[in-house]
Amino acid sequence: KAFISTLGNFEGADLANMPVWNFVADAIPAEASYADAMTYVSVIDVVADPDAKVPAAQAEAIRTKLVALANGAKTALLATKIDETDEAKLKKATDARDMSAKRLDGRLDYLNGAYAKNQLLGHPCPKIDFEWSSGDLNLKSIEDLKGKVVVLDFWATWCGPCVGSFPQVRDL
Repeated sequence: KAFISTLGNFEGADLANMPVWNFVADAIPAEASYADAMTYVSVIDVVADPDAKVPAAQAEAIRTKLVALANGAKTALLATKIDETDEAKLKKATDARDMSAKRLDGRLDYLNGAYAKNQLLGHPCPKIDFEWSSGDLNLKSIEDLKGKVVVLDFWATWCGPCVGSFPQVRDL
């Protein structure tokens, strides 16, 4: 587990030629607690990074083991009996358990998504429909931009640096 936790420290290294990937796959247990599963699942961020150049077979073996681990942790979490007689405490404990299960669902969606499966670069763009577009373009979907370079900028109104980047993004 400590090795998995520190895997992110290899960022920028030539990981493709390191014989660690089989070790990483072997280090992932068949079962883990919720907290441990969340730690293990985070290894996909390193494994799926195109710059890491993890061989496809090892990356898929690791991803598959992480999916099984997260599914098992969620099943175990939801099967946990909450022994509480106080109704308010029972509701709080049940809500916390359900929130943890939702977090695992989110990680499972991520593990089963295009990034974790290394299907972003060199693969077709996923279907994206627009509710509106600015200017005279009247765009309805990403298909309307086929053959053009597309930059998607994700931002939030509360993010100062995001808002500050608008002039540069607009100039693109």
